[in-house]
Amino acid sequence: MRSVSGARAGVLSKPAFKGDHFIVEATLAKVGPTLPEPGQPNQVPGNGILTVMFDNSGRNRVEWLLTSEGLLEAWAMSDGRVERLDKRNLATRTKNPTLAIVRRGDEFLFMLNGQEGLRKNLTDMPRSFHVMLYGFGSSENNWDSVRVVTVKAK
Repeated sequence: MRSVSGARAGVLSKPAFKGDHFIVEATLAKVGPTLPEPGQPNQVPGNGILTVMFDNSGRNRVEWLLTSEGLLEAWAMSDGRVERLDKRNLATRTKNPTLAIVRRGDEFLFMLNGQEGLRKNLTDMPRSFHVMLYGFGSSENNWDSVRVVTVKAK
């Protein structure tokens, strides 16, 4: 995927999934740096973002983001309010990392290569969701795979 400057580019799952217990994981082959912008003194890192969207508007979602510099960020949006969940201290040097978001009721885990990086309680998130893989800015992202696992209702 390639995106133009200041825009999002990505893929949103066609089917909606449902459950309050699930795993969504995606493996990144590459997160490219942004292209230099005329008149911009500093280059912003590119990013690849794994997103679980709980509505079609994006007002309720969680995101697990990897920058081209290897930094990880976790974000939650609830009714349009944005909250950064991490403490700006997560990073990796791993090539081709697998990012995962796990939901267990109100508990959300943000995983890197099967290891827990962060755990947060987020209340009132709907059960129905879509998965979106995207990037923001003028960078190139290559996703190798994506997998969604939900618990079958009894």
